[in-house]
Amino acid sequence: MLIDRMNIIALTLVVVTVIALVTGIFLMNRDVGIEIEEERYVDYHFRLAESEVVGWSKGEKVWRILVETIMEPREEGSRVTGENIVLQDISEGWFYRAGDVFFTFTVREAHYNTRTENLKLFNVRLETPAGDWMESEQVLYEKEKEALFSPGPVIGRMAGTDFTAGEMTVCLEKEEIFLSGGVNLKHTLEGRK
Repeated sequence: MLIDRMNIIALTLVVVTVIALVTGIFLMNRDVGIEIEEERYVDYHFRLAESEVVGWSKGEKVWRILVETIMEPREEGSRVTGENIVLQDISEGWFYRAGDVFFTFTVREAHYNTRTENLKLFNVRLETPAGDWMESEQVLYEKEKEALFSPGPVIGRMAGTDFTAGEMTVCLEKEEIFLSGGVNLKHTLEGRK
């Protein structure tokens, strides 16, 4: 009788252990019912919010951007180089010459290269304090040349002249604008339309 009782206890322990193991394996393999909000920034090494980013050259402010989101993208798989920074949700931006505003700009997104200190603007509209303007899908500020370059197309209005061009270069130091590649100009005289 003692042997029967020990067999029953042993059999009960084996059954409980098997049930516990099966339950544990089942719980480990099932999907957890917690929903995590999809993060749109998973491909970025870091993200900062609500910042002012300023570009300098020779001790003078060249550009300034008020930006909501700053991110460093992962490049070449999961490697982070620290070289390219993505600026998104930009509310305002300015280019300066000799301390004064040369252009204000609105832009969807910008990329800043920390090695070259170049700034690339996407879907940008540049405006002068006098009300002249130009638009392009892309404008690159090249620090080494102290110039803005757009591979085009570019449209705009300067000094009463509407224009379209295949590409544009703006020399910030000399305040010169060069248009090339299928340039079309339409000038309207004051008082005539």
